[in-house]
Parts: sequence; C-alpha cells; structure tokens
Amino acid sequence: MKIQTVIFDWDGTLHDTKALYGAALRQTLSWLEEQGYSVPADQSDDRLARYLGVNARDMWNDFMPSLPAEVKEECSRQTGEQMIREIRAGRARLYPGVSEVLRQLAESGYHSVILSNCKVPYMEAQREHFRLDRRMEGFYCSGAYGFCPKEEIFPEIRKKFPGGFCMVGDRASDRQVSVVHHIPFVGCEYGFGTREELEGADALLSDIRELPEVLAQWNWE
Repeated sequence: MKIQTVIFDWDGTLHDTKALYGAALRQTLSWLEEQGYSVPADQSDDRLARYLGVNARDMWNDFMPSLPAEVKEECSRQTGEQMIREIRAGRARLYPGVSEVLRQLAESGYHSVILSNCKVPYMEAQREHFRLDRRMEGFYCSGAYGFCPKEEIFPEIRKKFPGGFCMVGDRASDRQVSVVHHIPFVGCEYGFGTREELEGADALLSDIRELPEVLAQWNWE
C-alpha cells in the first residue's frame, strides 16, 4: 500500500489532555453544585478521561443525561473556555516525540491532517499554541460539522488530500473511519481508549515515535 496522507486524532494521540481536561471539568462540576445539581462523586482524572476524544454533545448526554439541554450546553461552554485558558497559560502538553515525528513525516513527503471530535475554538487555540501550521496541512473538527461522526467528515479530507490514507488514533471513533472507508488504522495504546476500541487495528503504537517505521514498512511493501 502507498500512504500519502496521515490523518491524526488530537487528544490521546498527539496531545496528552488528561490533567488539563480534568481540572477544567471539575471546575464546571463545582459550578453545577452551586446551582443545586447533584454531580458524580468520582471526579478522578481516570474516571473523567474516558470522555477524552468524545464530542462534547455525546459526553454530557452520557455523563449527566438528566441535565436539561440548556444546562448541558452551558457546561460544555464553560469546560471548553476553561481548557482554552489552560492552553494559553502554557499547561497543554504534547506527547514526547510528537514534534519530531511531525517534522520527520513532513520531510518524508507525507501530508499530515488533524481530524478531531473537538470544538473549533479549542483546536484553534492548540493550533496557535503549538504552531501546528508548520507541520500540519489540515484541521477538521466535528464541532464545525454539527458534531457528526468522524467518518462523515472524512470525505472532506479525501477531496483535498491525496490517497492513500491512514487514520491514527486512540478511540473507537477513529477506528470507525477506517472501517467505513477501508483505510488502514493505527491504534495508539498509550491514549485514552480501551483495548477493545483498538481491536482490529492494522498496527499498534506504544509510542508515537514508532509511527514513521510503520509507514515506511507499508510503503515499502
């Protein structure tokens, strides 16, 4: 197979979101308590991390389904704004080796694109903070498409970038892109998904720095 365009998930694949997300979400939960709502007792990073990589609408529908719709929207807004403040305060962190891998892929002629379940303002803050335009050529967020599934956004990428494609991510939503569109899936074991979510991956990474070798093997074959 010949891979020319590498599609990356963001949170749990390139960006280690765990502590940043937990702090922002706990602040929103404190606000909810002040409004008189009961909130989950378990607010640990491990508990909250299961929602990393899930779009905001689905997250609140699962996490606190009984909340009124308008309250869910307010919670989503507050959490997103707090995460952006955390990014601008310099607390966002890429996984070790990400910058080097993106540079290496660019120098090797690959096109790198982000396909994330996040909101547009969050992605724009990350794009600016990490100067992602130096290495990435496309930024696609489900928030810009009414929070539709990633596999429904993929055709927009296919229109603009050359195939073959591969999807790199840590959640079932990333694997679904490969299943629907018959492209290889590279699962990130170090991310926030479960082993079951990565089942059937064409390759598994314990470290993002392993990716160039996987791509080189596929393109050699």
